[in-house]
Amino acid sequence: MQERKTCERIRIIAVIGMIFVLIMTIAGGKTRVQAAGAALSVSSVSAEKGGTVTVNVSLSNNPGIYGIKVKTEYDSSALQLKSMSNGNVFPVSEAICNEAKGVYVANSSDFNNVTGNGILFTLEFKVLDGADEASCNVSVKLEKAQNVDGGKIDVSGGSGKVTVEKCIHNKKTQTIAATCETEGETKVVCTKCGEVFEKNKIPATGHKNTEIKNKVDATTTTEGYTGDTYCKDCGKLIASGTKIEKLPSKSDSPKSDEKTEVKKPDNNTTATAKNTEKKTEKKTSDSKKTKSKKTKENTADVSKTSEKATEKATEKASETELVTETESETEITETTEQTEKKDTMKDTKKEEVKKSSGVPKAAAVVVLIAVIGAIGAGLYFFVMKKTGR
Repeated sequence: MQERKTCERIRIIAVIGMIFVLIMTIAGGKTRVQAAGAALSVSSVSAEKGGTVTVNVSLSNNPGIYGIKVKTEYDSSALQLKSMSNGNVFPVSEAICNEAKGVYVANSSDFNNVTGNGILFTLEFKVLDGADEASCNVSVKLEKAQNVDGGKIDVSGGSGKVTVEKCIHNKKTQTIAATCETEGETKVVCTKCGEVFEKNKIPATGHKNTEIKNKVDATTTTEGYTGDTYCKDCGKLIASGTKIEKLPSKSDSPKSDEKTEVKKPDNNTTATAKNTEKKTEKKTSDSKKTKSKKTKENTADVSKTSEKATEKATEKASETELVTETESETEITETTEQTEKKDTMKDTKKEEVKKSSGVPKAAAVVVLIAVIGAIGAGLYFFVMKKTGR
């Protein structure tokens, strides 16, 4: 309670001091103080119809003020002053705001000049619905200002504007994505009225991802289908497929008289054929050796018989005998060559049979050689008998 009483006393004293200073000024006891560039200024803003807006009144180049009174003027046909509030130059306790008259009054409570610059007070206006879309002036003028010594201070007034607009735009960037075949775009749009301020196109992406559907493999009884190409992103058909002919059946395979692919024998078959051929060659060689041995033996017998015949027929040992003997030997040689040719032909036939059948018949070969040997021996004895030896 005591502190409150003290504050009230200070206020009373301050008011009395201010009144005293004003009286002294009026009476001519003090001179006017010309502040170097002290001024009031009003901010300019924009607003929509029916909206509210705040306007700041600021003080600059303050030379030191003890008390000040400012009057506000505005277009009441477009603006309605809803409130006034103290700024940051004077303390709240030292300021009085009269919204009805648009007057601001403030003075220092400690008998010291206020030297700070900044927002002196703030005005809050409502823009009337019937306001024209135009600029409305808001101005302030100084009615009175003095320092603690009672000197009058000159402060220039100022003005600003409240511009009434159809829309105070809230701009936002919107994006419409491009598709496979359609262009997209980005644009800067007002979210309140829809006005577009900037627009840029985005190229179509094209059908980048595709897949094959409806594919059917061909069989021997049904046709196939290569499948259709679809876009995986938009599902559109890009390209249709084509038919695939039926596969050939077994009945449609080439006939026996047509050329067919000859399969190469495998390693096992080749090895078996080579072993069989070696065995056959060995048997043939053995047969030839046996034949040669028998021929030598027959030749030896023939020689012995010839010697005996020679001893008995010494009278016939003449040139005729030599000629006859030579002819006999020639006939024997020819017979032997013919026999060998026959053997060679038979061996050749045997080889052809072996190649065609793939399996030699060793027993048949041995019998054939024996028969040939018997024929040769018979021919030899026949010739000897004919010559009389």
